[in-house]
Amino acid sequence: MGFVDNYGLKKILGKIKTMLDGKLSLTGGTVSDLNAVKATASISSNITPSYTAIAASPFAREFWHDHFAFLTGGHVIQNHQVTTDGITWADDATDLSNLFMQKDSNNFILLSKSQLARRFTMYCQSLAHSGVAWYELGVLYTYPFSNFEVYIETSNDGKTWTSIHKSVVGGNSSPYFFKGNSISGNTYLRFTFTKKDNFDTGSVRISCLKAYTSRKGDQGLGIEYEYPYNWDTYKNIFPHTDGKRMLGSADKRWGDVYAVNMYASTFNGASTNVKNHGEATDDSMRHVWFSDSNDETKRVYNDNFKYNPVKNMLTTNISGNAATATKATSADTVPSITNTEIDTLLTNAFK
Repeated sequence: MGFVDNYGLKKILGKIKTMLDGKLSLTGGTVSDLNAVKATASISSNITPSYTAIAASPFAREFWHDHFAFLTGGHVIQNHQVTTDGITWADDATDLSNLFMQKDSNNFILLSKSQLARRFTMYCQSLAHSGVAWYELGVLYTYPFSNFEVYIETSNDGKTWTSIHKSVVGGNSSPYFFKGNSISGNTYLRFTFTKKDNFDTGSVRISCLKAYTSRKGDQGLGIEYEYPYNWDTYKNIFPHTDGKRMLGSADKRWGDVYAVNMYASTFNGASTNVKNHGEATDDSMRHVWFSDSNDETKRVYNDNFKYNPVKNMLTTNISGNAATATKATSADTVPSITNTEIDTLLTNAFK
């Protein structure tokens, strides 16, 4: 065995320290780098998870949900602006709502080639006690790509702002997560995204912006808001808001719809109730419905046109004259009268 001098011992200890850096103690501990604990998989073997493994724990699945989902919880986007020079900000009318529709395939131009920065404010009353702690951007592939700064601030009045996160995104084709300081008591969040390079040639595209909280209840909302519908304990499904959502559209229709009963306040724009109430058996006159003269999709009626199913009677006004009549299929024939019968009738009349 060779002799190890002080220099050699320092090298050995240095390598051991490097190997131990970032490793958790078997009895617990923390790491500042969340990527420090890694697992290397083999392409020539397979694995089945152990139910006691950290990755198999049920916590993560139930722990986080997106507070911004569909902007359902009363979220309002305000003061949306862009700048091309970093000095003058101009209002921007681009719709940002599709960033919150829970779709990974969404493609939104966050910063175009001509734009230096974009900013907007998110207001929501429940943000004050939401417990939002993490934010996510789904950064899509673009070339040339501009590295960009993400700056997040919070406020309780929309005027005085406090920084809760600032970092630079240096890559694309991946989701990026941002830890923010507490926003407790504040109802405003402001996001500013600024290019750091490729100012005139690069761009940034993203699929989503999410705000993660682990809090349940009315302040933290819930994971159910990540779905575009609501439900109850009886498995009834309905929209989160009344009368503002569609099932299908003019160019994306359902093939067939099967239902026992159907109710509607409007049908193709006409006020009606389309439920089938069964066979009419009462002895009374009722309207006969027919299509509108200007719109075949609308049903209308008139008091002059009614039907009684018990008496099998149809009441209506019939207009016309003899010149337009061509055939009477059920008229009785009038019997002929002889001259003798006429003479007898007249004689008797003048006696």
